[in-house]
Amino acid sequence: MKNGFSKGLTKEEKLEIARKYLNIPEKLDKGDILLVTPTWRKFTYLNREVKSATISHPPLAMATIASPLVESGYNVRILDLDLYENPGSLLKKTIEEFKPKLVATSGSTPLFDGIVSIAKLAKEIDKNIITVVGGPHATAFPEHFLETGYFDYVVNGQGDFVLLDILNNKNRDEMDSIAYMDENNVIKKKQTTIEDLDIIPMPSWHLVEVEKYANSYILSRKNPVGPIETSRGCHASCCYCNKKIFGWKVRFKSSKRVVDEMQYMLEIGFNELHVQDDLFSSDLKRAKEIADLIVERKMNFPWMLTNGVRVDTVDLEFLLKIKKAGCYRLAFGIESGNQEVLDSVQKNITLDQVRRAVKLAKIAKIETFGFFMLALPTDTEETMQQTIDFAKELDVDLPKFVITTPYPGTRLYDIYDRQNLIKSKNWSDYLQHNIDMSHIFNHPNLSWDTIAKYYKKAFREVYFRPNYIYRRFKKSLKEHTLIQDMKTVATTSWF
Repeated sequence: MKNGFSKGLTKEEKLEIARKYLNIPEKLDKGDILLVTPTWRKFTYLNREVKSATISHPPLAMATIASPLVESGYNVRILDLDLYENPGSLLKKTIEEFKPKLVATSGSTPLFDGIVSIAKLAKEIDKNIITVVGGPHATAFPEHFLETGYFDYVVNGQGDFVLLDILNNKNRDEMDSIAYMDENNVIKKKQTTIEDLDIIPMPSWHLVEVEKYANSYILSRKNPVGPIETSRGCHASCCYCNKKIFGWKVRFKSSKRVVDEMQYMLEIGFNELHVQDDLFSSDLKRAKEIADLIVERKMNFPWMLTNGVRVDTVDLEFLLKIKKAGCYRLAFGIESGNQEVLDSVQKNITLDQVRRAVKLAKIAKIETFGFFMLALPTDTEETMQQTIDFAKELDVDLPKFVITTPYPGTRLYDIYDRQNLIKSKNWSDYLQHNIDMSHIFNHPNLSWDTIAKYYKKAFREVYFRPNYIYRRFKKSLKEHTLIQDMKTVATTSWF
């Protein structure tokens, strides 16, 4: 992967830094464990119209579940197949040479085939390798993986300490948060919830080639970018969102733990951090404390609230504090410009709350990333146009439009499935950023020609406004990205 970075820290230097934050024993002699991230960026972003805004984050989930293993004396290797030209050959070579006793992988619905191929290869090389899979699809439908015959365990929900239970040969009947096959039956055990997130060790970033990750310039200021999780859970009830893993109850890392983790990430080679919480601002007192601690420690780095910050959870004091602490952009989950459509998906926000939150962010001089969804269940041509018009009214810095997809594990999927609107259960079809998903599902009200028309119309109308072009031009000159911006416009399919 082209990145343009310096070589970065050596493995020994990373390990020395990690020892300051993790309880790593001198000898890692309990066995070799391989954690694998399947390829996803190429077909999710690079082969799509949105390739200019490609995300390139290292695997936070793998770095997180590695830490309890490392602290317990296991020799863990993290392999991100997205970093390599011939991932299949590399995976085969790695398994043959590394000889792991356990191979674990994870991913969302469209990665299903890639995930299965990882376990299949491991079993072909050595049938005694324990194979494990986790993630949103695995939690929602463990039988889809178990029935392939290539997986010994599926993680049901949070998997931070599940691999340790498996490796310690704990009786599977006594374990929680797993699913497995018992003869021809799928046994799914209850999920356990980690209430105190501070007990989770910091991610094992020393196992990751940090310097190989290059985020799109549109989505970052300084590479490499590191993802960080400061809370889990979301109390909102949006029907299109999967809550199977972290649930509705919001749990937090303490403000000190969060800032300590940020400091660790900066020391180990990240130059920018992206907070990936669903609800970073739901506890405003804690969120403000995090900003104050960053300032108090004189930590100078750019960071961003990457996921949808709820518009009903922000105030001006919070925005001014995070701006002072280095946060330059936040993302609002706006979704629709029609109140009835918002109500129909249980978003539980109002258009006036959206207007207020965006206005406050502009006062605080924080860039705004606005998420908008087209083809929501009750959308019509009129309401989709209202969403486009609302995006123009708000004038966020980076508006993003997506076509609503009924992902397995969501209430929306269940509703469409009951209505016989789901047409494909070939999970690799469920890619984001597809304009035509007519082979996957039928919309209750809209034809796919109409949906595609308004998807392209949204980008054209919002991005080709004279005032938006002028503002973007000034920003390009200031940040020296004019040539990159021109290439982005030229290589994007707008019509």
